[in-house]
Amino acid sequence: LLPVKNATFRKLQGLIEDLNVRQSSETDWSDTCLEIAVILSYLDSKRSSLEPVFNQDDPTELYISKSSLGERNIEELRSKLEKMAEIAASGENEELGPAADIVVSNFVEKKRQALFALAELGELLVPSFPFAVPTQGKFSYLPRLLGRCRVTFTFERSSSQKAFGVKLGGDGEILGNVTIIAD
Repeated sequence: LLPVKNATFRKLQGLIEDLNVRQSSETDWSDTCLEIAVILSYLDSKRSSLEPVFNQDDPTELYISKSSLGERNIEELRSKLEKMAEIAASGENEELGPAADIVVSNFVEKKRQALFALAELGELLVPSFPFAVPTQGKFSYLPRLLGRCRVTFTFERSSSQKAFGVKLGGDGEILGNVTIIAD
């Protein structure tokens, strides 16, 4: 997690992460709609506390670009939450079955996107990272990540029955992908 010490950010993160949908009854969707409305209201009322953190030695251009990027990130988060509310409202009309499963998967995908939008907003709330990248000494030769990266691992089962060994780029059955976002 990013070292964000903003209480509004952390509360939004907790509220979005706590959004769950169970397919047991229609009241779950209406409860979810109410929870999203509370999150949107909280976001609107605490919007000013989500402004990017600025360092005194930042140039004016950086100040302006951080401000505009922060506003875009807040609007992006708001639009994802509104889309989640639309999906939840449409879920109230669905009976249990395949159509309800599609609504749930759409909702989970929008929740993931909302959390990612919140993470992008959080990047602007970090004043400085709590560590320094070594430029001299015993670890100076190591590669370093200066920002954010996305790494995707693809797991596949080999078509041959080998007990040991690794075959890269094989023609086996793909079991799945795991994506890691590193800061």
